[in-house]
Amino acid sequence: MVDDNADNVDLLTQYLSGLGYEVIPAFDGAEALLIAARETVDLILLDVMLPQLSGFDVCRRLKAQEGTNYIPVVLVTVRDDTRSKLEGFAAGADDYITKPFDIEELSARVKSLLRIKLLQDQLREANSRLEKMSVTDGLTGIYNHRHFIERLEIETRRAERYGRPLAVIMLDVDHFKEINDERGHLFGDYVLRRLAEIFQAVGRASDLVARYGGEEFAILVTDTAGAATLAERIRQAVETGEFNFEKQRADVRVSAGVCQALASSVHEGNEILRLADEALYEAKQSGRNRVVVKSKKE
Repeated sequence: MVDDNADNVDLLTQYLSGLGYEVIPAFDGAEALLIAARETVDLILLDVMLPQLSGFDVCRRLKAQEGTNYIPVVLVTVRDDTRSKLEGFAAGADDYITKPFDIEELSARVKSLLRIKLLQDQLREANSRLEKMSVTDGLTGIYNHRHFIERLEIETRRAERYGRPLAVIMLDVDHFKEINDERGHLFGDYVLRRLAEIFQAVGRASDLVARYGGEEFAILVTDTAGAATLAERIRQAVETGEFNFEKQRADVRVSAGVCQALASSVHEGNEILRLADEALYEAKQSGRNRVVVKSKKE
């Protein structure tokens, strides 16, 4: 509740608290903006006539900032002319009530807007879950093939524009079919999840780790020429790691192919991916449990 009149704040706080709402008072626009950014606020009762920043100005800033733009705002004012109401709605207000107002009418409007906000919050949460599901591999929880390809194209354009290095690491589990056949598919699924954890733990936070398909993984490495070193660290971490699940264990190894594109040679993401895949094939053919590197220099 934002009002420079302490008596108004006390009166409405007492009434709304009695209805079960938690009321946070603010006595000017700047304070209101700070509280809205800091607290989890579900609705703002905003007086129009405030010192320095008017209620209209505060409403515009709230609606322009991510994080507060979804908070419903009820403008409360003595100004009941049509022009003032239109200015309030143009500023982003969700409702408008004039003083002196009926306390039960205000309560009904608060209740209605809170119900709408709850539905909007639920919808945004559901959309967020769906968006996450669309880019995530269901088994391992890391990014999926489609998202990796999309990000590869984005990062390729960025690297080319700013002259930065870019690399792709392709990884494949050695003898994964034998692991599945001997210990069962549940153990095989565990191995894939465990590998995803290792890849994320060894890599940098900026590296994009994805399940490329089956027992293949891909890592997009940006802004560094150290992808080959990272691949070798991953290989060693897997080789020395423990894979124990439901009283079964296995020694797991991975082969890796790396394509490191230097800053001046980043043009086509698909070409970088193709060379990394070729390097992975060579690693498998030359004995497995090793890293093969190809550099794209032109």
